[in-house]
Amino acid sequence: LIIPRDFSTKLQLKEPVELGWVTDGTDANAAQTGTGYAAQIVRTFSNDAVGYEPNIQIRSHALYNPEAESVYFMVPGIVATLLTMLTLMLTSMSIVREREMGTLEQVLVTPITSVNLLLGKIVAFVVTLMLIMGISLNLGVWWFNVPFVGSAPLLFGFSLLYLLSMLGLGTFISTITQTQQQAMFLAWFFSIFALLTSGYFTPIANMPDWLENVTLVNPMRYFIDVIRGIMLKGATLTDLYFDAVALVIFGVVIFSFALLRFHKRTA
Repeated sequence: LIIPRDFSTKLQLKEPVELGWVTDGTDANAAQTGTGYAAQIVRTFSNDAVGYEPNIQIRSHALYNPEAESVYFMVPGIVATLLTMLTLMLTSMSIVREREMGTLEQVLVTPITSVNLLLGKIVAFVVTLMLIMGISLNLGVWWFNVPFVGSAPLLFGFSLLYLLSMLGLGTFISTITQTQQQAMFLAWFFSIFALLTSGYFTPIANMPDWLENVTLVNPMRYFIDVIRGIMLKGATLTDLYFDAVALVIFGVVIFSFALLRFHKRTA
């Protein structure tokens, strides 16, 4: 909210006053709702202060998405959703499938270690998922005209950090399930939980306090902020420092635990 220096003077003289209102337009619906509330508050204040409404006018401007296009908000979230669901499904189900077919035990009797086996599978998943992400981003930019004003290498670097968490979670699911159906159910459950508490559909600030605390343990929440910040705002590593630290912590902890669990299960 931008208040001019001569605001009180003009109010006393009952002269027209203009206020500036700048919003974050990455979420077009939230920006429009906030602007509507602000206009209502200004009208009420104007009526209380000078006795009639038109004396104070509000001039609004939306940053990063002045056209209020909802597709700008949705496409980055879709990319994050693809990475989340595909990573969990591919990682958890592929390992369980090999266990069901008996090929996992055949590989484990060779000189290769369980750690090397897991890393070999993960490299293939990472390459595949990075290609899918690149295709999705290009479709969003060229087909839906979503702006990409930030650094692509920075976004892919953050994506690798995020994949570390999701690959670890998928590996953990594979160690606690016996069939592909069980793995699919758990992967789907965690995917839906991550999606609903990420701020993709509902802003986190609008959630109950207890649910806001739950979102702090959801890596997708931080990746959603990252991908929207880099694509729409041109955010840098300095701007995303908190998200970077959170993704590093989650990635290292989850992947390390899953690696130890997998090694113990296959030993």
